[in-house]
Amino acid sequence: MFTLQKLNVVKVVDSEIKRDRLMKMGFVEIQVPQSSSGDADYKSMDYKDLKALATEKGINTYKMKKEDIVEALVQLEE
Repeated sequence: MFTLQKLNVVKVVDSEIKRDRLMKMGFVEIQVPQSSSGDADYKSMDYKDLKALATEKGINTYKMKKEDIVEALVQLEE
């Protein structure tokens, strides 16, 4: 998994090819800690609510799994 950010948009991708494409568009790879106290709160939310919250915070959730959205939200808080 690779986490990239450009301004306030965070994207999580699962392949080097997708990572490289995003980097060509100006995204920068960032390091994400594996666990956080807010992590448990997000995991208890359902997918639809998580997606809405992430979208409100400027995260592009297109084709993201629940775990990826949780990871992006936790990273955004730090």
